Amino acid sequence: MSIRKLLSLACLILAASATTAAADCSAIANAGKLDDGTWLYRRDNAWWPIASLTADVQDGRARKVTFAYVANEPVLKAARRGVLVIKTGVEGAQATETGRVALVRDSYRNDGSCEAYPDFPSGKSVRIRSYDYYHDSSEIRDAADGKTLKAYHVDYSARNNGCKRTDDATPDGYFSFRRRSNRSDFSFNPEVVRGGQNSQFWAQFGFGTAYAEPLAERQVTIKRYAADAGGLACVVFDATLKPGGFIRINDLERRVGSFRSDEQSWAWPR
Repeated sequence: MSIRKLLSLACLILAASATTAAADCSAIANAGKLDDGTWLYRRDNAWWPIASLTADVQDGRARKVTFAYVANEPVLKAARRGVLVIKTGVEGAQATETGRVALVRDSYRNDGSCEAYPDFPSGKSVRIRSYDYYHDSSEIRDAADGKTLKAYHVDYSARNNGCKRTDDATPDGYFSFRRRSNRSDFSFNPEVVRGGQNSQFWAQFGFGTAYAEPLAERQVTIKRYAADAGGLACVVFDATLKPGGFIRINDLERRVGSFRSDEQSWAWPR
């Protein structure tokens, strides 16, 4: 994004109120004029484009940051519903055998459609290896962790008005080399997010096994959204950032053309 566009966007949202609403866009000035997929953070009682955050952390101090994600698709109107996946962590050594991934999501009253967000206890986690095998290649290596992961994932109303699971492994296109799916978008491996799940056939020979990148303090959060009559919805969430930290977001229902959009990410500057 050009500097001119960033400055223009900053001017557009500078007047936002300091009071945030958890499920709507009332706290974000002119939210309806923002592009679908806009990612903002709050500073000095105003909303700023995510690209400005890097300069704000140059002091090296850890901090809690409030973010906002904007879904804006007027053509779909209230049919734009979806799930935002938020992945956080810190780059650093952590044994994949003993480390864990924290699982966080809210529960919501069913709205009469196919959506189902049953209660999910706080403090739940699974082994890193269990998480990676499931989302990278659809393998369940531990029965207890597999049960927890199944309970964590939910049903929601997709953009085509059909019911869909957040861990649905159906690729976007079987014959167009578009192998990305909801399940692969939960992966911490950027290559899996870009290209889809690894093959279980090749995994048995050691190819494409669980992600081995040393990442600590991994957490995954599911946040639902439901657009208003104009196709607009906002997701507000908090994250604590520290040196070496990163945050990545995936909107399971945002599309560019016929296929899902790229993962968005921010990492603590090195």
